[in-house]
Amino acid sequence: MQLPESRYQFASKREKKSPRRLVVWTLILGLLSSGIFALYYYNPFQAEEEQNTESSESESPIEMDTAEDQSIEELWQNKEYVRINNVCEQHLSEHPLDAKYLAVNGFAYFYRGNSLYSLEDQIPLYDQAVVNLRKALIAPDPPMKGEIHYVLGKTYYHKGRFYVDQAVKHLKASIEAGYESIDTYRYLGLAYNELGDYQRSVEHFLQALERDPEPLLYMTIGQIYHKLENYDRALDFLLRAVHSTEEKTVELKSRFVLGNIYIENEEYEKAQAQYEKILSIDPESADAHYYLGDIYDRMDDRVKARAEWRKALQIDPSHYGALLKLY
Repeated sequence: MQLPESRYQFASKREKKSPRRLVVWTLILGLLSSGIFALYYYNPFQAEEEQNTESSESESPIEMDTAEDQSIEELWQNKEYVRINNVCEQHLSEHPLDAKYLAVNGFAYFYRGNSLYSLEDQIPLYDQAVVNLRKALIAPDPPMKGEIHYVLGKTYYHKGRFYVDQAVKHLKASIEAGYESIDTYRYLGLAYNELGDYQRSVEHFLQALERDPEPLLYMTIGQIYHKLENYDRALDFLLRAVHSTEEKTVELKSRFVLGNIYIENEEYEKAQAQYEKILSIDPESADAHYYLGDIYDRMDDRVKARAEWRKALQIDPSHYGALLKLY
């Protein structure tokens, strides 16, 4: 997701991380670490049985070895994904088209990948997840079809921007198959942002908000409305984020975007109030000083403007915006 835009921040030393990556990964880590995404505690074997109790409590849709099944169930509950892959690979060496084991094998590879920090380490595991899950979908009536599409969609999203269209395809297929996780619509919002389809992105984030209202989503939706130049809606959601969050990062970023909207609308006093609030929270924000200088410059107060730009350079001597203005 291209949020927030890089033009909002110029600092080169104190804010080394890309603002876009910061918000994207904050949002994704919120999904992955909070425990709200469904399959983290999902038991594919128990769920399969529960889905079929109405038709037959004694029948299983796929004939499997009971002891082996129970072993994987225990491993899944303990999140021992490496051992799950070992058991599944052994089973698949003898039964290569067993759709259920292909699905569980793919799920485990995906979560192993998500536990790593380096994309170089993640990609081989994501590739294994894709291979197993796509094989599982070849079956005429694969078990856990919606869940397979769901994890496949997330896997494609994490593989990078060149696979985002596949992420959308499979996440939508999971919904059509009757499966929706609490983070399904967040991932669709992220994917459509990567594709530059901001209208669809905001529509899906709004659906996510209905399921799990929280400040990070308010901020994200506000930023997208800003990109769509719907300033009233942008202000509404950004202010909701500011007043509902306890996270410093969310409040600061929301206030930066609010300040920029007010500047664009020539509401300089409101913009000034946002940047002064940012400095009360983070006195070392070179960008806040830069934008205060920009406001003073627009109000024809060059003395105060240059003073703010010098403060920005005191904090970050390589601050691009302040250097550009002063020299």
